[in-house]
Amino acid sequence: MKKNYKRNWLFKFKSAFVLASFLLSGTAMAQLSGTYTINKGSSASTTNFTSFKSFATAAARGVTGPVTVNVVKGSGPYSEWVEFGNISGTSSTNTITVNGNGNTITHAGSSSRSPVITLNSTDYFTIDNLTVTNTGSSYGRCVQIKNSSTYVTVSNCKVNMPNMRSTSTANCYVILGNGSNYSVYTYSNAASNCVIKNNVTSSVRNYGPYWGIFAAGPRYNGSTNFNTFDGNEIKDFYYYGIRTYYEKRNTVITNNVIHNTGYTTNRNKYGIYCYQYYSGGGFNISNNKIYNLGRTTSTSYKYGIYYYGYRANGNTPALISNNVVELGGAGGLYGIYAYTYYAQYGANIYHNTIAFTKDPGINNTSYVYGIYSGYMNGNIKNNIIYSNLNKTGGFLRAIYGFARAGSGGPSTFDNNNVHLEDVTGGGTKIYAYYNNTQYDTYDDLVKGFGTN
Repeated sequence: MKKNYKRNWLFKFKSAFVLASFLLSGTAMAQLSGTYTINKGSSASTTNFTSFKSFATAAARGVTGPVTVNVVKGSGPYSEWVEFGNISGTSSTNTITVNGNGNTITHAGSSSRSPVITLNSTDYFTIDNLTVTNTGSSYGRCVQIKNSSTYVTVSNCKVNMPNMRSTSTANCYVILGNGSNYSVYTYSNAASNCVIKNNVTSSVRNYGPYWGIFAAGPRYNGSTNFNTFDGNEIKDFYYYGIRTYYEKRNTVITNNVIHNTGYTTNRNKYGIYCYQYYSGGGFNISNNKIYNLGRTTSTSYKYGIYYYGYRANGNTPALISNNVVELGGAGGLYGIYAYTYYAQYGANIYHNTIAFTKDPGINNTSYVYGIYSGYMNGNIKNNIIYSNLNKTGGFLRAIYGFARAGSGGPSTFDNNNVHLEDVTGGGTKIYAYYNNTQYDTYDDLVKGFGTN
């Protein structure tokens, strides 16, 4: 019997190829565990991904252990957007860490895809030392965390929008929210136990996105699974540095530097704005530095810290402490504004330094408040308030307030150090105004409030 060696050889070759393909396919489909790289300059392999999207596709199959992904230094930029979803197997032990090593991921935001990076129902995921750039001019988000994501950390990143000139309220550097591309506002849980820390934002001068960082939570929210915003430098924003909207109880906003140095446009600005509505409260707003929100001849207003807690019934008061707020210009100025209407525990305002400083050639003709407390139930102690504004109109009230209904006002109002330089022109300086009583001098302040 004659054998067909050519046919047998071909059969064996095909069989080996099919077997190799099966084994390689099985490897590609395996869940992740261990250390990997992202490097578009090298071939794809079982340990190297050529893009963020290819890594996201692999991660979607789940993990069986901790995963570290190193973006090879100098391998970028990566021109793409990426979305990570619910990755099975992640836990406090089986975390995923993407080390950006200073590389850039860039995408031009559009009406169909605004964020560069989206974390959608993603848990235990860290992005570190990555430059995230949205080059869009109308639709702009760099990072969006949404749909009950937990334990997501964005740290040590540069977050940029070099072309953002739109004034749309939908645009921000980082959003913890379920909003669409057209709106940030939601009433549902977007993120819990997430940390945004040590990041730096930047955009085109005099513009930038509407919000620096925006975080939204559900109304009537009693959860203590809060989020943390720490150590960020937030600059080049259109309206708000940090804005929280129904965020969770005990949210932490600490050690941030917020400013718009060099801006010459005339518009309103907030450094930190926190809005609570039922079941919130307990915020920690401490050790932040807020300055140069806009120093112009416009009468637009500037708020350093604005905390509004309407029936924010937590088990602890909000803490606003050790912040430095420096404001100037011609418009209305508020160092710290705290309004806690029917809030069970109110807010304590301790050890803050508030300075209103003059600008050459700019006269302030508006209302100025060092600390404004409305319906407060808390303590205002050991603060320093200073002003040398060139006031030619309006008034300056270092301390202003009115009592919470039925509470009698703050339980203590002591040891505040107020220094107001002589006012020129038609301006009026008032050391304190509380519950319809005015204190025109420092001695009046001491007599009226005790030791100050």
